Amino acid sequence: MWRNQTVQWMRRAARVALERAPVYGFLGSYFAGFGTIFVLHRVASGAKKGLDPGLVVSEAFLDAAIKHILGRGYDIVTLSELCRRIEVRQCRPPAVVFTFDDGYIDNAIVGAPIFEKHRVPWCLYLTTGLPDRSCGYWWGVLEQILLERDAVDFDLPNLQRRYVVRSLAAKRMAFLEIRAIAQQFGLDLSGYLQSCYGADPRALLDEDAMSWSHVRELLPSDYFELGAHTVSHPVLANLDVNAAWHEMNACRMRIREVTGVEVQHFAYPFGNSSAASEREFAMACDAGYKTAATTVQCNCYATPVAQLHALPRIWLDGRNECLSQIDLHLSGLTGLLALGRQHPLMRGRSPSGEPIPAIQKSDGEVLQKGAVAPH
Repeated sequence: MWRNQTVQWMRRAARVALERAPVYGFLGSYFAGFGTIFVLHRVASGAKKGLDPGLVVSEAFLDAAIKHILGRGYDIVTLSELCRRIEVRQCRPPAVVFTFDDGYIDNAIVGAPIFEKHRVPWCLYLTTGLPDRSCGYWWGVLEQILLERDAVDFDLPNLQRRYVVRSLAAKRMAFLEIRAIAQQFGLDLSGYLQSCYGADPRALLDEDAMSWSHVRELLPSDYFELGAHTVSHPVLANLDVNAAWHEMNACRMRIREVTGVEVQHFAYPFGNSSAASEREFAMACDAGYKTAATTVQCNCYATPVAQLHALPRIWLDGRNECLSQIDLHLSGLTGLLALGRQHPLMRGRSPSGEPIPAIQKSDGEVLQKGAVAPH
């Protein structure tokens, strides 16, 4: 345990040091790859609300980030265009894709006008249970209850505890812990929260989530791309094959039924390695999606076709609204710090997917660039 904590501390320290050093131009030409896919959830026009501020970026920061990226000579493109560039191995100019998960109403009201102003695209991965108002939306209900109360009790098989949450910090810690437990065990807390605390998921969805009217109003724009994000936002890895298949396909069919759009792109809920892995990647491919996105923190490099169904994405963190965060991500260092030796370029592949040429050391030993020399 201490070793993992030490590694995490070293990575945080390295991130802070690199944010303050002029290394991006030197490293970006190699580690940037084909580009960066950003994952966001919400955009706030005023003061940020909620218990996970990392999931909310301000209107001003989103506007500044787009200006900064364009000013550095990057293309902001659709997922379809990024996919084409990966397939033909077009590394330059480097590309950025903005994606939003779930389908919150502020994406349409606050976020969309910013992209229209700059004439750049964005993609919405839609959880159809939000506009259908059929999703349990337990994470939103949980947040509301914690904000309104000083104590919350749980009596569930994998969650038996009383949370005393008098301060905002305590509420945030409780929210993150409960959400992690729910994700780990595949718990849908909406029924429990409704029966114990009278919470109404439907009323909260009316406040927070897009309607189908909002989705249809976005469709005519040249700067909008629609993707799928399941029906009810479950952890797919916790479901059996039939249930997971239904979530991935019913979502796509519902979007087609309501909008007439045949979506080509999919994002796995939660998206980390415990939420989606080889089984889910194969299912997304079999379902006919052209790409599917994770939340593995890394830039995009040339990969086998199957890996288009495991695209990495980097969180644009609302807790760190500074442009150096953007530069760190674009340079490729975020992925290097997050993945270490599992990074694609540390496994002997170039950004274009070709094997890295061997180089010779002074003593005649041959190593691959990017390989780690033995101690």
